[in-house]
Amino acid sequence: MFRVSSSLINAVYALHFLTSASSAITPQPITVYFLSLLSQSQVLNCCGVLRLTLIVRHMSNYFSIEIYAPEGLTGIESYLPKCLMVLQAYKSQYNDKTILKSKINTDYEWSMDSSDTDKLFAAGEFYNGASDAINKLQSLSEILVSMNAPHQILIDNESSFLMKKISYNWPVM
Repeated sequence: MFRVSSSLINAVYALHFLTSASSAITPQPITVYFLSLLSQSQVLNCCGVLRLTLIVRHMSNYFSIEIYAPEGLTGIESYLPKCLMVLQAYKSQYNDKTILKSKINTDYEWSMDSSDTDKLFAAGEFYNGASDAINKLQSLSEILVSMNAPHQILIDNESSFLMKKISYNWPVM
């Protein structure tokens, strides 16, 4: 299995290499993963010998959020309709702070802790690519800015490299 992940031009070079090198070696199918380059699976036949199966696989994006909210997120309910994430506010049974939970959703996971400290922590994973994760988390950040809630959102790729940092009045001293 070969993995091509950087750009379309690299993908073209990889296809050229695979078709010229592999056709002389083996008639077996070779699977090439193009990460976020194609919108659907496609099957190509090259010279009648090499069959490349291009499978779209969006990389997961992990996120972590810290919010300075000593009293919880009281009042966020009126802002949530503007959020691109399907979140709802609820009172924690642990300490009565208002925190967020995700409604049933298939394109991301969400978990939020009702902390004993002045900071709330949330984390999760998006399955539909980086741009979707960034857009949805940016919309949440805009709500937190409207509430004047200092926060930091970190978005990592599947390899745990920081891709995007969104913050407002952070760090809190």
